[in-house]
Amino acid sequence: MSESNENAAASSNICQPRQCMAQNYLLVWVDGSIDETNKDCQDTLAQLKNVINNVKVCTQPDQCIQVLNQFDRERAFVITSGSFGQHLVPEIHGMPKLDAIYIFCGDKSRHQGWTQNWTKIKGVSTNVKEICQALQFAVKQRDQNSIAISFLRVNEMASTENLNQLEPTFMYTQILKDNLLDMQHGEQAVKQFTAYCRNNYCMSLTNINRFEKEYRAELAIWCIEQDKALGLAYSASENVDLIGILFIMSIDPCIKSAPFASIKEKSYFEEEDEILFSMHTVFRVGAIKEIDNENQLYQVEFQLTSNDDPQLRLLTDRIREEAVGKTGWVRLANLLIKIGQPNKAEELYNALFEQTSNEGQKAAYCNQLGYLKDDQGDYEKAISYYEKELELQQKNLPPNHFLLATSYNNIASMYHKMGNYSKALSFFKNDLEIQQKTLPLNHPRLATSYNNIGSMYYKMGEYSAALSFYERALEIRQKTLPENHPDLATSYNNIGMVYHKIEEYSKALSFHEKALEIKQQSLPSSHPDFATSYNNIGLVYNKMGEYSKALSFHEKALEIYQKTLPSNHPDLANSYANIGSVYNSTAEFSKALTFFGKELEIRQKSLSPNHSDLATSYNNIGLVYHKMDEYSKAPPFHEKALEICQKSLPLSHPDLVTSYDNIGIVHHRMGEFSKALSFYEKALEIRQKTLRLNHSDFATSYNNIGSLYESTGEYSKALSSHEKALEICQKAVPSNHLHLAQSYNNIGSVYDRMGEYSKALPSH
Repeated sequence: MSESNENAAASSNICQPRQCMAQNYLLVWVDGSIDETNKDCQDTLAQLKNVINNVKVCTQPDQCIQVLNQFDRERAFVITSGSFGQHLVPEIHGMPKLDAIYIFCGDKSRHQGWTQNWTKIKGVSTNVKEICQALQFAVKQRDQNSIAISFLRVNEMASTENLNQLEPTFMYTQILKDNLLDMQHGEQAVKQFTAYCRNNYCMSLTNINRFEKEYRAELAIWCIEQDKALGLAYSASENVDLIGILFIMSIDPCIKSAPFASIKEKSYFEEEDEILFSMHTVFRVGAIKEIDNENQLYQVEFQLTSNDDPQLRLLTDRIREEAVGKTGWVRLANLLIKIGQPNKAEELYNALFEQTSNEGQKAAYCNQLGYLKDDQGDYEKAISYYEKELELQQKNLPPNHFLLATSYNNIASMYHKMGNYSKALSFFKNDLEIQQKTLPLNHPRLATSYNNIGSMYYKMGEYSAALSFYERALEIRQKTLPENHPDLATSYNNIGMVYHKIEEYSKALSFHEKALEIKQQSLPSSHPDFATSYNNIGLVYNKMGEYSKALSFHEKALEIYQKTLPSNHPDLANSYANIGSVYNSTAEFSKALTFFGKELEIRQKSLSPNHSDLATSYNNIGLVYHKMDEYSKAPPFHEKALEICQKSLPLSHPDLVTSYDNIGIVHHRMGEFSKALSFYEKALEIRQKTLRLNHSDFATSYNNIGSLYESTGEYSKALSSHEKALEICQKAVPSNHLHLAQSYNNIGSVYDRMGEYSKALPSH
């Protein structure tokens, strides 16, 4: 999928920020005397919201419990009156999401006793300021405790696998920092930032107003430090699980490293003497020793590393590869996709789309949104984005611009995935039209276009057209690619599949073997592409009646897929279906049902409800029940298949023929002969419109109709139909093929019914 170009740099200012939580905390204040119309109550709420924005007010203990149960993701704090607390605390103390409880009362001494029995009660207070200070510390401590630290051995850092095992937020925030530093922010950004802080109570209103009026880049540290209220030592003794660690950091100022600086002259607090390290500073861990066993105190030695460290450079290079895009905002959105945050990426792309007036940029953002939805399997939404991209491009680009071709190709690919092959074909042809006007005759991109169109004709059952386009693609690839190039294998494979469908099996086998030969020269033996060739060769052998060879190749394919693909991958479904088909041909019906059942289970999980491949799965199971003479079980499967085919395929598609035949057989077996004949004739009519004169599928139609006339006692009509089937089989299949034996047997059966035993015997 190609990304559209951008005609101008993106503006540095995102549109007005949405309302969202600055913190992931919930504060519940429960007290029977709360009156939100009272000024004192309003002041208390305002002070609490300066610490945690999400405050829920309850006047009954049951309300508090209900609120806590409703909020699953937030960490919770509770402030309760003393009288409520004695009954409420036992009910909520065991909730994992609850971090701390504070008692807000008028008489501390009254509640000091019972509160000692509950470890989550962190304080009893008569004024809200003390509670706010305690809350502020608790929130800060939880934030600090949630910061991830990764430890990696020196000899592990050269391994790509181990780099992938690093704490993901390290890589994410490294690129985030680079992107933020690359963005240019003006006065509007300051206004948006302060508006966000006001809406989400990120700091006091006084400091927000001061920040808005006085902010300069050199005051950034001062602005942040002034809102610091508590030291880390506050109430640490209350948590018996905390272990004290004294970090001894060795820093050589002469060694190039991540930036660090003393902020003594910049801090809001005059007495503060701190060193501020840049994000993503990396230390090597030295000695670790216990210095006070009684108080659980340890000393850990750190040494600041050099930026020239070869192992760390591997990590840095790996991270840099993640940052792609022309602007910081686009790089951030692309990063969100890579770290598995598609919803956040979508939100950012939509914001960028709304904010810019540049239609080239809008088209680029639509392209990325389409890619996102494609990756999520939401093909209809992907199409809507790609169509919007196309609309913008058509307004601003020349009619033969290559980006228009890319958009047509993207839309076609979505329709292809949805099983809407006629629409996909239309857009692939639009793509080809531009390529033919703008590229040399033997350009590889033209071969891709021919191949795409051939694939659509193949899916639609128009095999002569498919063969024509596949051969054009092959011709270009033979002229422009090395003899063992994988794209040549693809062309040989595609042509082999067409010959398979038109029953020229020796040609099909030849092309599939050419494809396999190329893969053997260029790919490891367990590569999934080998499975494709093994399956294709197995399918040909199955049609030729060489079932042991067919099963051998299909089992090779399945073995590779099971090692290399997820358990619900469509290629695994195909492999199970192929093996089921062989067992069906050899009358091992229980095995066939097992494999067809596995096929159906995967397709139901991975495909849209009306995808044509699901119809194939339903038909496969129905056919096995036919052969097992369990006719009552077959109809639901064939009817589901027909319903899907009628919704998703052209009226003359071969899969419709299969459904008509199968339903006809069901009615035939159940003695409903007129209905059976109707479906048999529908199948024959489509075959007459779409297949060459002596295609073996005609024999299927004539045999079905002949068997029906035999059942109704119309023996002359039955004999005529079976003889037509035999004539076709003699021309279309090898002399030892099972279809020939069936045709002779059918003719013999009719002569038996007619009492002409001398004529029946040679046929049997």
